[in-house]
Amino acid sequence: MSMRTFFSYTEGVYEHAWRDHVGGHCVAIVGWNDTEGCWICKNSWGTGWGENGWFRIKWEECNIEYWSLHSEFDLTPRAVSCDSEGVEKDSFVPGDNISVKALGLSPGTDYTAWIQVNPVNEGDSLVPGEDPSISQESVTTDVNGNILSPLTQIWSIPTEAPATCIEYDIVLDRAGTGNGTYNAADDAIDSANVAGILAPVPELPTIILMGVGLLALAGYVELRRKRFFK
Repeated sequence: MSMRTFFSYTEGVYEHAWRDHVGGHCVAIVGWNDTEGCWICKNSWGTGWGENGWFRIKWEECNIEYWSLHSEFDLTPRAVSCDSEGVEKDSFVPGDNISVKALGLSPGTDYTAWIQVNPVNEGDSLVPGEDPSISQESVTTDVNGNILSPLTQIWSIPTEAPATCIEYDIVLDRAGTGNGTYNAADDAIDSANVAGILAPVPELPTIILMGVGLLALAGYVELRRKRFFK
């Protein structure tokens, strides 16, 4: 059941101040916090409400357990590569900036973002020499275990970067437990594929010059062939 004070919720663990029932409302319970004794939930009222669209509610508050329906979801932690505006992308070119956001990690926890050459497998060591960003960025999850805002920029691809296609993995290594090793079962590290630097499409004048050059070469070969068979 929904209480009137729920509309004005902004942050913290929700407990209604008085019993002022205004109707029912559906939300998604996606986790819990044993320390705070609360459920972690996702509302449907947009990111301007509550904790960026999320909220925490005390156990047994508003009979939330009584009215709940159980469903199983894949809550595997994941990192998502995106541009500086938060739009998900998996292909980047020289001059682009790569940011990262994440879902389903440990709440309020520090992680180190690595960029590694694909593939990164279970138990693989994270190697500083493979990270083209030079230095690893530190990120901290919010109270819901997400990294959504502000976005963390982890790599600014130089405009003079070599035009070769390299596929990278973004790995979020949980500080203090990951020890520089990818371990998916630890719920401390996550990975997402990032297509690296793509070869730029040649400009039109370049294509024309290439075509003229090929025609000239073909003409020269034909001339030599005729002279040889005379």
